[in-house]
Amino acid sequence: MEQARLPRVIGTSKKFEGPLPPRFASHFRERVIAHRGSSGLYPENTMMAFRHAWDGGCRVLETDVQVTADGVVVCFHDATLDRITNLNGPISGYTWEILATTAVVHGPNGWRDRILKLDDLLVAFPYAQFIIDIKNPAAIDALIEVINRTRSAGRICVSHSWASYLEEVRARTSPLLQRTLGWENLAELIRCARLGLKPDPHLRVSNWAHIPYDGVMSPLMRNPVFAERFMSMAHDLGIGVRVWSVNSFTAMNQFWNMGIDAVTTDYPERAIEMMINREARNRRGELLVCPSALTSNSTEPRCTTPEQVTQVAQSAQADLSAQPSQGARTSSTPSQRSTQSAPAESITMKRPSRRELRLAGHYRKS
Repeated sequence: MEQARLPRVIGTSKKFEGPLPPRFASHFRERVIAHRGSSGLYPENTMMAFRHAWDGGCRVLETDVQVTADGVVVCFHDATLDRITNLNGPISGYTWEILATTAVVHGPNGWRDRILKLDDLLVAFPYAQFIIDIKNPAAIDALIEVINRTRSAGRICVSHSWASYLEEVRARTSPLLQRTLGWENLAELIRCARLGLKPDPHLRVSNWAHIPYDGVMSPLMRNPVFAERFMSMAHDLGIGVRVWSVNSFTAMNQFWNMGIDAVTTDYPERAIEMMINREARNRRGELLVCPSALTSNSTEPRCTTPEQVTQVAQSAQADLSAQPSQGARTSSTPSQRSTQSAPAESITMKRPSRRELRLAGHYRKS
């Protein structure tokens, strides 16, 4: 009997003519994405947050866009100003002049900064790559105008729930503009991975699949069969896989070991530090010490010995949201047990040399 044909992708859109633009480079610095800048430490979506993320080594910056009453595209997540500013009401009810002079964005640890225009962000970081999450379809026309005026389409990936909006942005800017899968097409790829069906080649119109860390995909990605199948299907279609937002070092290690192309985090500087250690460790063939926990009050285990780093890196089969128990980290050989029994402060941490960091890409010769 002839095998039944697979159904076409849900919510299909017109086929993209011509070759897809290449995905972002595979350098390890592009495997960490700054979620609204360094938003875990500074006011989100502000110049302060993006500057610290860039200075910390992150080369891919994620932001959200809204539009003001006079058509100015600003980097802001919420539709209203209430949550993180000193003003109230919808952001679309204010002109840019009022926002620029009166609005103050509040962040962690008492930091404050001004609301940021998308134009200023693109100009301030001419060598950065950007992920722009379109929060309001009313901002699409103004966003297209900004992208064309700054000539930055080649370093932008746009994201939205509906593929039709993303195709409109690409059609009116440049074929070099990258885009994510819409939610309907992402649901089709998930269905194929669960059932073991071959995905429709029409999905090749997208460059990236963005997977939420907390949500319906979280329990699915814990299944090694599904995770391997999903990654294989996406990569065969030329689609990279990113996970957002991950603030656990344990989960980051497991995702990278799984083959995830990039993770989005509120702490990009510390994630880059961990990636530098991973790269140097791979080059040298030995382990280095991973950075400390994300925050002082974090429940994440502190990796203070090579044995603990190994334990974390090899626990891909564990629950991504669960933390390894203290006993699991310390039950080891007698020689390892003697090393782990010492307090964390008494362990001498060997830092990689400048040459080793250069090999890992941390320094570049001029």
